[in-house]
This record gives sequence, structure tokens and C-alpha cells, in this order.
Amino acid sequence: MNTWEFFYCLFVHPLFALRQKHKPLGLSLFILFLVVMSLVVSSAILKDFHYTPVTFSFTLIFLFLLTLIFFLLLSCIYHFISEGLKGKGNPWGTFSSLLLSTYPGIFLIPLALLFQPLHQTGVLNFFLFQFLIVIWIVGLQIYSLKFIYGIDSGTAVLVYFFPLIASVAFLFLLFILLFLFLFSLIGETLPSLPLLVGGKI
Repeated sequence: MNTWEFFYCLFVHPLFALRQKHKPLGLSLFILFLVVMSLVVSSAILKDFHYTPVTFSFTLIFLFLLTLIFFLLLSCIYHFISEGLKGKGNPWGTFSSLLLSTYPGIFLIPLALLFQPLHQTGVLNFFLFQFLIVIWIVGLQIYSLKFIYGIDSGTAVLVYFFPLIASVAFLFLLFILLFLFLFSLIGETLPSLPLLVGGKI
């Protein structure tokens, strides 16, 4: 299957395309670029914001590179977790699949053009469809992990959401430690307050 056939298959039969062993990396990067551009343009359409060519180019390139690094790190994390759960796969296949699975984000521009004339109601409708697109992307990415590493659906869901769960747990633990530190600091400060009130140091 050449690149154009794969591109067509991704839109017509995405699950079949994601099951292919060899996925074109160049097409994966192109899909991600289109999705990032769609996100930037759709936001500008809804807010009636006009970019200068320089600002638009800088925003697009910066967000593309940031998203690319994010997915690269995420692929490594997914690979490490999946291998620990007896899954067999390769991180580059995971990376390509994660990028290809974002293709529904391309539809953000036509949705923004459709809902922009409706003003406030249109914005709410756009966010609703945007949420549905996110769910669509998440489903495709979980399916990709399941196929690449040969794991069951429950394990694929666990692997997919593990970085999010771990991040929330880390932030919660950090909040608890900060609270305990401030509490101990206040506890050490309060005994000296009566001395200060009585005019003694």
C-alpha cells in the first residue's frame, strides 16, 4: 500500500489502516501538521481573529513542534508500560499510529466555518463537536495500542490513561506535601504571635 492509498484508506477504513504493519512516517507527520493547522485556523475563525503571516507561521510551527515532542515522549512511555505488561511492539509504530489517529482533527475547520455565523450558540455547538472528535481520536489511539502490542482492550485502556493517572496522582501528592509544609510553617510561626502582640521580641 503506497502513501496515497494509505491516506485514502485512513479516511475510508481507519481501523484497517491502523492495523497495517508499516505506516508511512512522512504521512503521519503531515497528518499531525494538518491537525495543528486546523486547530489554529478554527480558533481564529471562531474568535474572528486575523493573524499576520509571521504570527501565523510562528504559532503553527511552535505548536507543531511542541505537539510532536509530546507524542514522541508519550510513545516512549506507552512502549515502556506495554512492554512491562508483556506486550510486544515497537515505539516507532506507536508514534506513527498516535499521529495518524489524530486525523479527525482535520474536520475542525469546516465545523468552525459552519458554526461561526451562529455566534454564541455556534461556539457551544463547535465545542460539543470538538469534544466528540477528541473521543474519536482517543478511541483510535487505544485501538492502535491494542493492535500494536497484542494486548486486550482493558489493558490498552489502562496503558493509555496511565500517564494521565500518574500525573494527577503526582500533582495530588505534591499538593499534600505543600499543604503539610505550609501547615508546619504556620505551626512554628503561631507560638511567637503572643510575644509580638505583647510588645516583646
